[in-house]
Amino acid sequence: EREVFLLRQEGRQPDTEPIKKAVPSIREFFQRFLDTSLTNNKPSTHHAKESMLRGPHRARARQHEAGRGRPRRHRDLQGLEAQRGAQSINNHLAALGRLLNLATEWGLIDHAPKSGLFRTEPQGFQFLTFEETPRFQAAVPPEWWTFTLIALKTGLRVGELLALKWEDLDLKSGNLVVRRTLCSEMLLLFGLF
Repeated sequence: EREVFLLRQEGRQPDTEPIKKAVPSIREFFQRFLDTSLTNNKPSTHHAKESMLRGPHRARARQHEAGRGRPRRHRDLQGLEAQRGAQSINNHLAALGRLLNLATEWGLIDHAPKSGLFRTEPQGFQFLTFEETPRFQAAVPPEWWTFTLIALKTGLRVGELLALKWEDLDLKSGNLVVRRTLCSEMLLLFGLF
């Protein structure tokens, strides 16, 4: 198309009109992307990509066909940044970028639009102090005491704690091995989020 445009700018006609290839919409390509994501990623990563791309912004994103929509500029995203935070938007842009890059790799679109990321501050960690820990444990209902004690001693995430099985614990060596995690969809079933 570029060559045809340049020829016409010079007042010359191209020998033949370029063949326009059919470009799928994001909606049409989305399921193929998810199938590939499920095969190539761990379940929690796949679920994160799926939930980000199915999120509330999907209606606007799907109005543009893959590779033909204008890339959103930072000023277009400032309202979202105030609502969600820069890191959240960066995660969404990364997931959308992976979808578009895969479409490019498969030859469905000519190129994926580039998008800059928002500048973010390094996230600090918050820990309970040694003084806060006993007060926290005293406030925990008895049925959750062991769960929270393991969380406090190991620093495991909720999904990792809920996915633990007896086979992950070696009582002889005193080791606990994290082999799996539950994604946020499963955590919703437990009523934790």
